[in-house]
Amino acid sequence: MVLYAIFIIFVGLSISILDTIKPLIISQISVSTIHTTFNFFSSQINYLWLKFITSLSIIMVGISASINNGHC
Repeated sequence: MVLYAIFIIFVGLSISILDTIKPLIISQISVSTIHTTFNFFSSQINYLWLKFITSLSIIMVGISASINNGHC
């Protein structure tokens, strides 16, 4: 039961982090002078790729939680 609670908390945190990061990524794309000034921000961050990776991690944590609980 604890692993299910941890999984739900993980899903909630992942979604809230994506919602928090989305405006930052959109502002980075719209402002082109900032990413040319700093070498760290020279590459564009693809939000759809980040969303895909987060979804994949949620699925993998769900599968591993169900295997640990013995329901698979």
